[in-house]
Amino acid sequence: MFVIVLCGFGFMASIGVGAVALVDTGKPVIWGTFTETRTEFRVGHRGSTPTVSFGRWVSDDGARDLDDTELDGEPGHDRTARAYIRPAGVLDGAVVVHAEDSGNPMLIVAGVFALLSLGSGVARTIDFVRTRSEHSRISS
Repeated sequence: MFVIVLCGFGFMASIGVGAVALVDTGKPVIWGTFTETRTEFRVGHRGSTPTVSFGRWVSDDGARDLDDTELDGEPGHDRTARAYIRPAGVLDGAVVVHAEDSGNPMLIVAGVFALLSLGSGVARTIDFVRTRSEHSRISS
């Protein structure tokens, strides 16, 4: 029963994060150029090691400059990428800049987590109902 409740909370939390990500999508962005200065390897799902790019981002008007920021996406062969920040966004800030083709990663993550939570919760609920039904049939 506890797992079913936990799945429900996970589903609701992911819907909340998805809603915030959707609202953030409509907030203004500031475009600039990201230049990679270093990379890191991060162990991911199933032991894969994606490369994460860090570097300097400068807005097109030169008014904003971020050092040692992470790029959400991949730079080109010249180690640069068009990227943006969303300073008024709840889920964004100045820690990660988003590559032009990165889409809305938080919306995707929230959607996947919502589906996983919902599927797991439904499976656990079916299992719980089936077990209770068998238990009551045996004890009758």
